This record gives sequence, C-alpha cells and structure tokens, in this order.
Amino acid sequence: MEQRQTLAERPLLVVVGDPSLRQEVCGVAGAAARIAVAQNAASAREALASDPHLAGLIVEDELPDGSGTELVAELRAAGGDDVPALVLVAHEDPPVAPARVRAASVWKGERPARLRYRMERFGRTAALGHAMRAACDRLADELSFTPRERDLARASLFLDRRDLASALGVSESRTKELVRAVLARTGGRSLADLFEHAALEVVLERVRAPGRCAGGLAPYALLVEGPSREESEVCRLLAEHVPVRLARTGAAACGVLAGPRPPAGLIVQDALPDGSGLDLLRRVRHELALATPALLLSTRSREELPASPARLGATLVWNGEPRPRADARLRRFAVKVAVSAALRRAAGEARRRWDLGPAERELIEAALFLARDELARAVARSESSVRDRLTRVLDASGAARLDEVCDLRLLEAASSRRLSVARPSAARRPRIAARAPRRRVVAG
Repeated sequence: MEQRQTLAERPLLVVVGDPSLRQEVCGVAGAAARIAVAQNAASAREALASDPHLAGLIVEDELPDGSGTELVAELRAAGGDDVPALVLVAHEDPPVAPARVRAASVWKGERPARLRYRMERFGRTAALGHAMRAACDRLADELSFTPRERDLARASLFLDRRDLASALGVSESRTKELVRAVLARTGGRSLADLFEHAALEVVLERVRAPGRCAGGLAPYALLVEGPSREESEVCRLLAEHVPVRLARTGAAACGVLAGPRPPAGLIVQDALPDGSGLDLLRRVRHELALATPALLLSTRSREELPASPARLGATLVWNGEPRPRADARLRRFAVKVAVSAALRRAAGEARRRWDLGPAERELIEAALFLARDELARAVARSESSVRDRLTRVLDASGAARLDEVCDLRLLEAASSRRLSVARPSAARRPRIAARAPRRRVVAG
C-alpha cells in the first residue's frame, strides 16, 4: 500500500514559458495528476534535482533558456527512462524530433479542442503510467514477449505509431515486424487494442481493490450455450474476469433477462436447443427492449449468417478466426462487463463536460463494444446520421477517431474516485452445476 500511495503522489511537471499556455496545460493535464510547475529550463532542472521521481513531464520545446527536447534527453541520461514525456512543439516538423528521446509531441498550432484532448490524455495516462506498464508487463510475461516486443508494447502506451521507430532506435521495417509479432501474440487488430487492454486492466484492478467496494452486487455476464456436462472453455475464460451465469436455452435466458437483476453482458452461442442465437437476440432487442451489450459465438462467418449480428447490437466472434484474436475479444468483453458501471459513469461525465446530447452518448456507449462499421446498424440509424453524431463527438472532445474517445473514457474510469462496484468473492472458485444451471453463478 505504501508503494501505491507513493506512486500516486508523484507530480506531473509542467515546464512552459508562456503564462497563458501554462495555465491551460495545468488546468487540462492536471485533471488526474498533481501538478508541479517550472517556467524555464533552469527552474525545471532545480525541480528535477530536488525530486527526480515524476509521474510525467510536459515541456515546451522553445523555452527562454533552452530546449524542451534537450531537457527530456537530460532526464533520460539521469535514469528517467520510464518517465512519460510530452513536448509542445512550435512547428509541425521540428528540427529535432522529440521521439528520438522517447517523448511524444503535439503541435501548439493544433485546434484548441485537439490540443486539450492530447494534454488530458497524456496527463491521465501518465498518472496511471506505473499501473498501465505493469498491466502491459503481465501480458508480456503471459505471452512470452521478446525483450524488443516488450519494449515496443510499453512505448506504444505513450507514443504515436509514427514515433515508435525513432523511439526504439530501429528501422521502420523492423518496427513493422515487431508490431505484427505483438498483434499476432495478443490477437489485437492494432496497437490501440494493447492500450485498451492495459487501461481496462487498471480499471478492473481499481474496481476490485479493497476499500473501493460499496455494497451492492457485482455486474455479471449471462452465457447462453447448449446442454453440456462439462465447463466450456468460453465459460472458463469469461469467469477469470467476471461472474458468469449460465442458461442452457433461449427461453431460460429470456427468463433471466426479464428478471429483477438482468446481466450487464450477454454471450450467446449461435446454435441453441430451442432456436438460434440470432433469434434470441431479436427477442432481447424487440420484445424485451434491452440494450445489453452482446457477443454472438458462431461457427458461421458473417457472410454465412442469415442476418447481421450488428443490426441486433451484437458483435460476431467467429470460431474460424485465429484463436488468440477470438480469446482476446472474449477477454476484453468480459472485463468491460465487469467494469460496466464505472464506464457508464465516465460516459455520463463526458456527455456533460462536452455538452453532448443523448444521441451522442448512445453512440459513445455503443462504440465501447462495437466496431465503427457496426455502429449504424447497431443504433438503427443511417450511416449519414452516425457520421453527423460522430462529427459532433469528435469536434467536442478533440479526439481524431472514435477509439480515442473510448480510450479517454477508460482513463477517466480508471482515475475516478467514485468507483463503487461490489467485488466478486475471491474465495469462490469457478464451478458449474450440471443441473439447475439457471440458479448457478460462476464467480470469477
């Protein structure tokens, strides 16, 4: 506990000469971190000499008495390799790229909303940096990353994809090889999935932390699969992250969904004793009018299915896709279900802060579980309507893509002091009863 408190108290050092810009940076980046301020390179060096343990560093490249990039280089030379750094550059293409000293960069001429987004995201990520790197390291240990792959995974938490080659000191072709290797091991489609994994792990850890529980019941997932005497691999994987309740038929699942405590997530096998998974999803959406996030597990590809799962607000997990990718998607879904209350709260706060309407909030919530190309069908709107909503969300938030909006939501949830989800009992091991499955809960 003492180590965690010490890490949480580490300051984010802001070194900016322009008073108005300094005030803006402190106000935005300080949303989730304690701020220390320096006005020039000399005072920054004094601050680093007195307290070299930082959560992160935001520095203006053109300081009255030196270069911000050089200041980051000095920090690296002094042993601060793990300190995240963001350099505010005056030119889109600075003469010395901050990536060479493993620093992210943002152009001061960016539109104000984009500049605020980059600084807030950096501040929140830096404040959680130790926990996110630890989550990344656990994944690297589990999947046997090489040292270079681990280095790339850690660097990608704070740097843009275009900066990784310079930061790692390797060629662009070598960087592409490393990225492909990491994605093959993790089952991700892009490095953004790695960031999402680390952020979700931090949210889950904090939701379950002692002292964070506030009575109530933990969210659970409902797994609907056909009769079986043995615990399925899907159930075992889900139960590692979230309590799981089993239903063996579509009718039994509807009984649970219509009950007083419906699940926070739904995982449905395509082949059920009393119909198809698509039939069950239609009942859930149209008869029960529930917007529960859902996955459809199918032996048929998207093209072979008679209807699109996305039209029913579900993501397809096809058993023909590579096993690591399918497992990774199941794992991320399970964690999102486990922390769903915290994510909904973060969505509500984002809507208020960005002055968005209910339609935009619906889009943000759907985007956490669905891919961009599934959204129009999932929210039953035209593609042009979704584009209009998306434009309003991106303009208000400063994000460049919808996944960046979701990333900020995850960071907000991880740093929130209002996490109040009950902790599943660690004493109970996952178990499945062969009889009366509707009354059994698999506790993760």
